[in-house]
Amino acid sequence: MNDLFSYGVSMGFSDQICMDAIHDVFCVLYANDKKLEDILNVKHYLFISLKNRLIDIYRSSRKINMLEKIEDFPFVIEVSILDSIIADDEHAILKANVEKLMEQLTDRQREAIYLRYMQELSYEDIAPLLDMTPESVRKLVYRGIEKMRTHVKDDSKLLMLLLFLFPL
Repeated sequence: MNDLFSYGVSMGFSDQICMDAIHDVFCVLYANDKKLEDILNVKHYLFISLKNRLIDIYRSSRKINMLEKIEDFPFVIEVSILDSIIADDEHAILKANVEKLMEQLTDRQREAIYLRYMQELSYEDIAPLLDMTPESVRKLVYRGIEKMRTHVKDDSKLLMLLLFLFPL
């Protein structure tokens, strides 16, 4: 549930809306008597369900009937994995640098990298979330990581951290 909450918040929704959407997803699952055993990848199913529910909430709050592109939703990541890796003094500097690097990426690249490395979803599982083919997702992730690596050539600590966090 924490992963779902983090994903929803990363999409730009408030804590309360994310919790409500997660609740809605599980209520629908329960009400429809959907068997989790019938679902091949439960995590993938829950991520897609949550994203769809959040988009529904967003659309209904704006009272717009026309369809909006999923690509238009911002995706923001707060770097938190560093907490267990780096001492407090260096943590703030490296966190700021990584966040600055992540700002160089498009929203779609950030979302794809988050899903691939933070949530450990396969490219095949990410593809429907981003409405792309698995090969396109693979290219999107690769290009995002390469973009970050080109910006850190002079900082060996940051480069090592990126290699550790985002292996290709």
